[in-house]
Amino acid sequence: MLSSRQSRNICVFSAPRRFGKTMAADLLCAYYGKGKSGEVFADTKLVAHDGWDRYLNQFGVIRIVMTDFIKERVEVEKSLSKMQKLVVRDIKNNIRRLIILIQMIWFSPWKMCIQKRAKHLL
Repeated sequence: MLSSRQSRNICVFSAPRRFGKTMAADLLCAYYGKGKSGEVFADTKLVAHDGWDRYLNQFGVIRIVMTDFIKERVEVEKSLSKMQKLVVRDIKNNIRRLIILIQMIWFSPWKMCIQKRAKHLL
């Protein structure tokens, strides 16, 4: 069971086949996920609205396509175990990149300047 705090950060799509779930998930990943996807939305009505890009590319997004894991002749436990391993691997890789970035900033010649400006964050 998820607490209300946890459930605010989870999005699950469930609908009949051929209903556009993959397209909706791709759009959400393109909008919220880290990366450069602003051009995807350039020719849409969305950009006419003030603040449309407020959350553009601001979050780490994990996209799991269940059909990549759940196969007819494979036990569910094996499929879920494989999915878990891949998700954990991706999270670890992203954490490693974040640590490297922090170390680059922390040990840079600008360390004192960054520390002073970001003191309230430390």
